Amino acid sequence: MVGEPNKNEGTPGRGASNASSTNGGNPARRAPGTEVRATIALKVLVNQSIVDMAQRYMNGKRLVLWWLLETSKTKISISAVHAVWYQRLKEMGLNPALARDCYRDAYAVYKGWVRNPKKGRFPILRKVSVWLSPGQTYKIDLKNKKAMIRLGNEWIEVPIIGWPKTLEEYYRNWEVREARLVIKNDNEAYLKVMLLRRSNDPRPSGSEAIAVDINAREVVYGNPSRQERLPTRIEDALHLMMEAEGLKRKYGKKHDVAEE
Repeated sequence: MVGEPNKNEGTPGRGASNASSTNGGNPARRAPGTEVRATIALKVLVNQSIVDMAQRYMNGKRLVLWWLLETSKTKISISAVHAVWYQRLKEMGLNPALARDCYRDAYAVYKGWVRNPKKGRFPILRKVSVWLSPGQTYKIDLKNKKAMIRLGNEWIEVPIIGWPKTLEEYYRNWEVREARLVIKNDNEAYLKVMLLRRSNDPRPSGSEAIAVDINAREVVYGNPSRQERLPTRIEDALHLMMEAEGLKRKYGKKHDVAEE
């Protein structure tokens, strides 16, 4: 999984779509089928230079987030955020790919807050969490338990010292996607990697296919030649619920009926 970094680092966009997938396919031309996603947490050993990079990343992320709040009266696109913050984040010590990940991360947090109908207070970023794009700001070799994080123009090796027992059994051929580097107060670090697996949808023949329709009062299943209807116990449930509500009205919620 070691390769040259993406040369088009000055343009905004999704890091996952720009990076090459582990199976060598073109991410823009996805095969039809079902996508299964999983996130695994890997304990990693980081040095002080990566910790310092993470702090610079969080400082930049907070600045972008508060800028988005101040300019929230107008509709802001990701390209507008790129135009304002891409160069500034590079001046703060982030490499081009990480600068792009930083403002994209802040933009995603902001959009999540805006779309929440119960917004509450504006997000306060306390946990150190760095968004990493595969092939651009991080690389990982799950087989040899090694990861690499990009600092400037060089790659720093990050040993993986803890992993799930099912890693090799279940996730051997999964596609590696974005990751988050989470650093706690005592510099204990975890790399939370998202994995993707695509599988073809099953296509049963007409004679073997069965349609199922689940309703409140009955379940209907069958094929064009035969159908079956199974009644549910919704009527019994409604009867018991009405009896329970009648007892509550008569004796009160806190009264124990068994003591009568």
